[in-house]
Amino acid sequence: MLDLNPVYNYYTTVYSPATQTKYDSHKKSELKNHYNNMIKVNTKSPLFKVKVNNSMQNYVIGLKSAAIGLKNFSEYLTDKDEDTFSKLTASSDNNKALSGTVITSDYDKLPENLRFQIDSLATNQVNTGRLSNSSQLNLSPGSYSFDINVNHQSFSFQLEVKQQDNNLRVQNRLANAINRSDIGIDAYVEQQDGKSQLILESQNTGTEDAIEEGLLFTIHDDYNQREGLVAAYELANVSQHPTDAVFTINDTEKTSSSNNIAINKMVEIELKKVSSSPVTLSFVPDTEDIINKVQEFADSYNQLVDIAREHLDQIGAKKLLHEMQGIVRRHHSSLEAVGLNIDDDGHIVKDDALLSQNVKNGEVQQFFNDLSGFRADVVHKTDDISLDPMNYVDKTVITYPNPGRAFNNPYMPSIYSGMLYNYYL
Repeated sequence: MLDLNPVYNYYTTVYSPATQTKYDSHKKSELKNHYNNMIKVNTKSPLFKVKVNNSMQNYVIGLKSAAIGLKNFSEYLTDKDEDTFSKLTASSDNNKALSGTVITSDYDKLPENLRFQIDSLATNQVNTGRLSNSSQLNLSPGSYSFDINVNHQSFSFQLEVKQQDNNLRVQNRLANAINRSDIGIDAYVEQQDGKSQLILESQNTGTEDAIEEGLLFTIHDDYNQREGLVAAYELANVSQHPTDAVFTINDTEKTSSSNNIAINKMVEIELKKVSSSPVTLSFVPDTEDIINKVQEFADSYNQLVDIAREHLDQIGAKKLLHEMQGIVRRHHSSLEAVGLNIDDDGHIVKDDALLSQNVKNGEVQQFFNDLSGFRADVVHKTDDISLDPMNYVDKTVITYPNPGRAFNNPYMPSIYSGMLYNYYL
């Protein structure tokens, strides 16, 4: 009997536990069917011995793991609950003016398209301070305080102006104090030709959160001070008033305080610029996502081919490679038709342009959903490999089973294909 300790130790030190998916969980009926298949295979299997070494163990374990991974991904591609091929994305015919993101998984409720006309964007409030000589000082040294009202809340600030300060230092300290307070106002200093000014911008846009006179924030010196920082640097000077976005959706006029809007909790829209002509937002198959998933399938398939190629010193590996090549030969024309080519090494290589075109017209989705086609043959072969990977190693036959009196031994010939390393560590 084979000593399994080296196999177990090799597996635990070389391989990290594989990530489990829902396809690694099975119903009792599925496990029973798998057990019965093992019995069926092993009843007709001869007694044999193999030459156990690290290379062979690596080959068999990798073969079984790759086969399970490829089968799981094949099932994922056609899993209706995953919406693998039904996922839609929003496509704008003018991305500079408008873009959209689908936020629902109920794609049947999405309209065929939406037509927008953007008349104006939502703007924020901007206060532009006095342009002052950077090296001079607009006010006397001393302690100053001022208040900012925003979101119906009042925030107080204090600043000590020193004798050695100048306008640029004071403006930078004011900007830092406001930014650190995180009250929804961004402050920064602009400099030009030896002069500087403090700019205050609201993070919010539109008039929905306006507090008074249509403004999103107000700023004023402490009432006990006759002239303070706000007056000295004219920080209350509003250079841009907040406005709402005005646009139409399918000829119905809308307004919004934000340039980011949601429509019926299905689509998020970002308005970017005023449009001189209507912008159409369509809902199309998510080409990039589907192509990425097809690439992952191809990578899983190619991994199995590579494992066989790396062990061509094994007659069983040559047999496996021949069987994999037989599958792609049978489906060569249909693979090429959707944009999946086969190179000289037997790898699946995608033609991005043709694959993208066939995703849009639904050919790729139909190809993988064909239960009698390429995917079905791949699943059948991965079932065979994962059930008994020892079928693809070199072995010495000791004796054949008695055809008249078969003995149901589910484990001995498939000692490497049982549950020892089937994602349980």
